Amino acid sequence: MKKLTQLSKLFALIILLVVAWSLPQAQAQHVARKSSFDGFWIGELSDSDDDTNIVIIGIKDGVAQRYFYDEEEDDFFPSEYFDESTLIAGNNVAYTWVNKGGIWSETQAHLMDYLRPNLLYCVLIRQVNNAAADEDFPSMNNEWSTTYEGTLTRYNTIQEYLDE
Repeated sequence: MKKLTQLSKLFALIILLVVAWSLPQAQAQHVARKSSFDGFWIGELSDSDDDTNIVIIGIKDGVAQRYFYDEEEDDFFPSEYFDESTLIAGNNVAYTWVNKGGIWSETQAHLMDYLRPNLLYCVLIRQVNNAAADEDFPSMNNEWSTTYEGTLTRYNTIQEYLDE
């Protein structure tokens, strides 16, 4: 009887190992390091109306900066805003800038998630406030906002993106 119990335990162990081995193997999660974000992240983001916005964000040593095309210079240049900040924690980057001029002020927040090497998911929130009175609500400032989202692909240079 003791031999039968030992065989039953051995049989149960073998069955357990076979079942465990046959289960689908989980893929390792992609874990970013600070240096994983270095490069130029470029992509076309869309809002709920399917309007698009091409976004170029350069990140180096944990500091992000937006880039824009200057038609007169026929080149891309980094942004120069009133204030900018970059926070990186794990697989997430939060890059925000604020700017002002005349009667308006604007904030843009770029919330980016590391999906895998060379690919980020980005949600861009744009908030604008004009100190001029709103036509529908004369006692309030005029404001508007929009949200874009989509993926950004990593490039070593902006030219690498342009050459595709």
